[in-house]
Amino acid sequence: MGSSVRLILVAILAAAGCDTRTLTFPMTQVLEYEVTPKSEQFLAGEEVTLRVRISNHGSDTVQIPDPMLAASTQFVHTISGPCWPDGVRFSNSRRLQDGEGDGDGKPTLIPIAPGAAWEGVVPVTSFLSLTEEGDYRVHSEFNFQGVKAQSKESRFQVTGLKPRSIHLGMGTRPLQSGEGEGAFLDAGAVYSFTYHEIRPSIGEPQLNRPIRRASVGPDASDVGVPWRNGPFFNEMLRWIVWREGRALKALSSTMTESFSVELPGEVSHLVRPPLKRTGGPVEVLALAKNETSLYLATVGAQLGQPAHGAVLWTAQLPVAAGPIVAALGPESGGSVRHVAFAANSGDGFRIYHSTYVEGGKLDEFKAGPIEAGHVLAGSTLGLIVDKTGLATVGAIAVGTDHQTVSFVEVAFDTDSKPPAAKVTQLGRAPDTLLRATVLYPSQDRKVSAIQLKNSMVMKMTDDRLSDVNEPGTPTSPILLAPGKQTTYILYVSPGRGLYLEGL
Repeated sequence: MGSSVRLILVAILAAAGCDTRTLTFPMTQVLEYEVTPKSEQFLAGEEVTLRVRISNHGSDTVQIPDPMLAASTQFVHTISGPCWPDGVRFSNSRRLQDGEGDGDGKPTLIPIAPGAAWEGVVPVTSFLSLTEEGDYRVHSEFNFQGVKAQSKESRFQVTGLKPRSIHLGMGTRPLQSGEGEGAFLDAGAVYSFTYHEIRPSIGEPQLNRPIRRASVGPDASDVGVPWRNGPFFNEMLRWIVWREGRALKALSSTMTESFSVELPGEVSHLVRPPLKRTGGPVEVLALAKNETSLYLATVGAQLGQPAHGAVLWTAQLPVAAGPIVAALGPESGGSVRHVAFAANSGDGFRIYHSTYVEGGKLDEFKAGPIEAGHVLAGSTLGLIVDKTGLATVGAIAVGTDHQTVSFVEVAFDTDSKPPAAKVTQLGRAPDTLLRATVLYPSQDRKVSAIQLKNSMVMKMTDDRLSDVNEPGTPTSPILLAPGKQTTYILYVSPGRGLYLEGL
């Protein structure tokens, strides 16, 4: 598994009848040719790459065909496995048709000096699909100027994607099209991926293949990507955070190892999303293990400078928090930070809300009571703030029968007026509710997704429950991504990996 593919090529071109005026290999030239998978194991949907290394152990410079050019068919790789039982042949970044790959074509040559080596990476999954789990075999063939050789086999494994923690980060959308970045924890590592809405008019998103970013500890959890009150990609440094015990871990787009901030006490979980204004650090709220205390920590760095972080404050909550969410107010209003959570109380529940400003403490919480129902653990609240500072919190509530569904909104104004609550009955679901999420893509647009115990997924349409457009298995928690006209739900399949579908 994962052993190098090694070929020792001894080219005696005179014997092969080559024109000595155009020799590219000295008569006693020895090349070492290695083709190895980047890893012994890949997740389904992850980018699979092969590393190619050609070393010149001779005493003279040698010229070889450029292995990275699409027209270079002197280096042919073959992969076989569950997706391709009969094997599929390719060279550089394109699949070869039958008959191609016998060293045909006039290659572009590149020099390798004595004692030097050429190295390159072949991105296999940019043109081949490796979505089925199992063992795969790869070997390579060299064919140039009458010199032929075949490699020994090298192996790698594709395993099913089963993220134990996942999140989507997003920001404002100047052109209204969806965009952002996601991260998840799986197989002892943190992975990231970007997504864009490439055809808003027909609701077509593109989710790029996940990339392994760094190793994580066995107790890693609560991965998060910041939500922005500016365009998500307007800064060169982008961040991912997660938790390992009491340690808040952070990784920027230029880091290969995480930075750590120790939190003041034991932690129940990190509040998602983490927040980031343009030019500022990432702000991460953490709910203490007793669920009645809240910690605020920050992490940041300037481009090219080491990361730094600190714990800014600890605040007491009025009651133990259930589902909890954070949001940034508009830049025009000073980027006020908002925090909201739900707490069940008797036959009903309350929605609590508070704010804090940069450098300030958490304000006193206000509460909006709901007389009946409760918010399921593992669900996600929606939270949006308008230009006046009005914060609206949305939640899916379930009755005592675990099937009667309502949509609850509570508006928190900046003045002393009591919170205004509105309850909309959505009907009865065909099975017990498992979890739900609410998202506000804009002030006049609200969406929700609900997962039932029978794995069915439903949504809120015109104040009633309806089936989703495309069924699938949502992530946990349920994650939604807003587009220009369409809102997308993130699905996960062990073989296919992650993918977005219009809700």
